[in-house]
Amino acid sequence: MNEVLLEGARVCRTGGRAAFFCDRSFSHIEDGGGTKERILKLAQDELSFYWEPECFLSIPEKKVSITKKKRGGSTLRFRSDPEGVLVLRRK
Repeated sequence: MNEVLLEGARVCRTGGRAAFFCDRSFSHIEDGGGTKERILKLAQDELSFYWEPECFLSIPEKKVSITKKKRGGSTLRFRSDPEGVLVLRRK
């Protein structure tokens, strides 16, 4: 993630923004923090010279499921449980 934010800072002009989709399904990884918390910590600890948090756009808690039938009668499912979008502004 550090490399992504650093490369984003290189190509983003001053005042530009980067948006990161934060997914609840990753909240159990590492120290128990969600995606939002991990990105914020990284931006504040290591890349505060380039980025500052601007806002967090919440997405109402709602499960999305798309079901598609395949040839053999089996089912293909995609599920998403979004938390929201974290917006960082380039300094």
